[in-house]
Amino acid sequence: MKKPIILFAILVILIIGGIFMYHHFVLDRIMDKGGMENPNTGSEPEETRENSETAELVSFHWYQNAMSYDGCFTFGVYAAGEDAPDPRLYCSYTDMETGQRIEVGDECDIAACPTVPLDRWKELSDFLRNAELPAYRGPAPNLPDATNSKIQVTWRGGDEQFTGNYDGTSAHELLILLQDIAGEVYQKAHR
Repeated sequence: MKKPIILFAILVILIIGGIFMYHHFVLDRIMDKGGMENPNTGSEPEETRENSETAELVSFHWYQNAMSYDGCFTFGVYAAGEDAPDPRLYCSYTDMETGQRIEVGDECDIAACPTVPLDRWKELSDFLRNAELPAYRGPAPNLPDATNSKIQVTWRGGDEQFTGNYDGTSAHELLILLQDIAGEVYQKAHR
């Protein structure tokens, strides 16, 4: 009777030991604790590029995931026209003054999104051209509740189109500008 109990105990110890060894040698290495290279660690900022004064804004997209629902938002502004910009807006954010969730347009159907006035499109373009936003650095993989705020700006200069990725965690003035533009577009769309 003692022999089966001893064999069972040894088997349980081996299984638990195997689980710990798998966790140590495989899972920890995938999460870059063992020197293995993984381009998605969030530890290195992405390379950014300076845009020229003549480059035209093609699109802007900013998403932020945060621990609280009110801190999560998405803004997208796209120049739909080829020859002349016909900027379209979609967004989803919480108005901090009223607590109301503002939803404008549909990311899946840009053509059906409301138009941004050209003077506001130029204002956004000028703001982004002059802003000193840091390069995007994703959240650390060991912080699952960390805020992830990524701004993607696409410019066209001559025949070349390029996209810069920036960190939006400290871009409060940009957020205020976007909420102001979205408020104006929202009011025009609901008159």
